[in-house]
Amino acid sequence: MNVTATESLADGYVSVTPAGSNDPADKRRTTSSLNLVRAAQTLPNHTTVAVSARGFDVFTQKGTHLIADVAGYYLGTPVAAPFGPPANQLPTLAAGCLGHPGAPVAAVVTGSGPANVARGQQRLLDLGFWLAGADGSFGVTTRQAVMAFQKWSGLPASGNLDEVTAARLNTVQCRPTTGVSGDLFLVDKSDQLGFIVRNGRAEWVLNVSTGGDYDYTWRDSRGNLIPDKAVTPTGTHRVYRVHDEPRYDGSLGVLYRPRFFVGGVAVHGAPSVPNYPASHGCVRVTNQAMDMIWATDAMPMRSTVVVRD
Repeated sequence: MNVTATESLADGYVSVTPAGSNDPADKRRTTSSLNLVRAAQTLPNHTTVAVSARGFDVFTQKGTHLIADVAGYYLGTPVAAPFGPPANQLPTLAAGCLGHPGAPVAAVVTGSGPANVARGQQRLLDLGFWLAGADGSFGVTTRQAVMAFQKWSGLPASGNLDEVTAARLNTVQCRPTTGVSGDLFLVDKSDQLGFIVRNGRAEWVLNVSTGGDYDYTWRDSRGNLIPDKAVTPTGTHRVYRVHDEPRYDGSLGVLYRPRFFVGGVAVHGAPSVPNYPASHGCVRVTNQAMDMIWATDAMPMRSTVVVRD
């Protein structure tokens, strides 16, 4: 028979075996008829398989669309079928989960077209990782969204939509949860992520960079040199001052449209938001993300900001 896998969710294998020769509850097979190596792959193969009285089974390890057509006939004695047919069950999802994408995300490499990029962008948006839009252009906000997703998934935070990241985007079915309630801006220092939370739901997830935990000095208004440490204070705080200025002059440098929440520490836009803690103590996001925060009033005056380790 000819077996063709299309639009695979991830790497994995397809196994064609006599029907009833494997326990339906066992999610492994000892033989493979197709070996997929990446997401969104199309791969055909010709395979010869004995059949039982019920015919044959087709098993996919990670999920793919399958086309199977018979190219010949088995004339031997049917093989044994010690196991009964599997129970047909629709997959169940927790409330609020999305399931798999309708069309799989593929890695973005040199030569990838806008449609491929846009598919990845839309999946990131659907999962709650903010970017400017599914426009097919792999720009700053897309790279930041990929980085945020990688951090949340425990992957190396390269910002590149590589094969491993594409497979994870295809197989993750639920949006991030935070374990908090109400409306707030949550900063998770261990993961270096920011969450815009509405009614306890993570509406958007952002890549952030918090205090780098290094020693530094700064000069006060009298010119005195003050020693300090680059730490973002943990705890529950309130937004107490905002400045809608693209170049707000702070004591430690220029801040983009800052919203202060404790002791001179603010969430603000920055031209550089790396994948590690690098600031003097503020919470950096991209300028584009800060524009979104202002446009949606995601951090109004006196609103809650929670910073946790």
